[in-house]
Amino acid sequence: MTSRKTTMTNFASLLRPESLNEVVGQDHAVGQIKGMVKRGQFAQTIMLSGSYSSGKTTIARLIAKYANCTDIDKKSFKTCGKCIVCKGYPKSMPDVHEINCGVNTGVDNARSLVNQSRMAPRNNFRIFILDEVQEATKQAQSALLKPLEEPPANCIWILCTTNPEKVIETARSRCLVMKLKDISPKDCYKILVRACKKLNFKISPSVLKYIASGVQGVPRNALATLEGVYNYVKSGNKLSQSILEDMLVGQGGFSEKTAVDWFLAMLKDNEKERLAITSKVDDAAGFLSYIGWLTHQVVLIYSGNKAFVPLEIRKALSSKTAKNIALNVYADLPALINKLTMYTRHNVPAKSVLLELNSVVSSWGD
Repeated sequence: MTSRKTTMTNFASLLRPESLNEVVGQDHAVGQIKGMVKRGQFAQTIMLSGSYSSGKTTIARLIAKYANCTDIDKKSFKTCGKCIVCKGYPKSMPDVHEINCGVNTGVDNARSLVNQSRMAPRNNFRIFILDEVQEATKQAQSALLKPLEEPPANCIWILCTTNPEKVIETARSRCLVMKLKDISPKDCYKILVRACKKLNFKISPSVLKYIASGVQGVPRNALATLEGVYNYVKSGNKLSQSILEDMLVGQGGFSEKTAVDWFLAMLKDNEKERLAITSKVDDAAGFLSYIGWLTHQVVLIYSGNKAFVPLEIRKALSSKTAKNIALNVYADLPALINKLTMYTRHNVPAKSVLLELNSVVSSWGD
């Protein structure tokens, strides 16, 4: 007799936060939502803006869960876990409508939602989560203005967007806006530690730090990489750095060593080595993101604060050459990284972007 084979939910969905207490890196937003829970009064029009995998949809679903749960402990901010809302979280909660505006873009779709918003809910609120709302046509966004400004008393609208500037101003101005931060590698590491605890999976902290850094702090990619590591180790294989790097590349990451080596070459004022390293980089945005994070950690060190930085960089900072360049790293590199990142968003070729990076850095050693 053959054993029955089953499917498994991917880690990013399986390990999604179940409560506000589990949300990492968005304290400013979580604090506001907890205030609503404590008072029993929820904002009726909310906009969650942020980059890919910053937690927009997760937080929107948690708002819906807390708004309709029948028995919340307002001291611990734990939901009951027993009502139909809690049992349906995250994707089958009654009275919660999730709409992908990238598909449902037209004004007729918007008018249909407006009509549904007038219907009485089974629970406290009828809740509409509009994902990627910036993709809706201007006519569709305009059709939502009236219900956003004067929503029925038992209705909540939550607009999620990666590009709030593409949402018409009259719609934005009607919302309580919560801008979610990009998740730092440090917070991403915390997410991975929590995930391993839930899975009862023992793995070296250095592996988790490597994953968090390699995916530039993107939780969804980090959890997908962790899933690969989990399956690989559970099959009886020994995890090596080369295998881990292959998994990271598969999730849109890159070798942490590449960025660290470039940073070390900068501190040594070794232009030839820097050019050789960047000639092999295809993901300029990801590379810049990690260099930007390393820069922030170095600034923390110079400020006398705790930092999450590779040991080889920490050691290199004590050299005379590094100290000469340190002022530029502290004062100029963050702005340069931001400028070049904007170039990548306007489809400037990676080769051109990284060439300018090296050109500016070369002048610091003169």
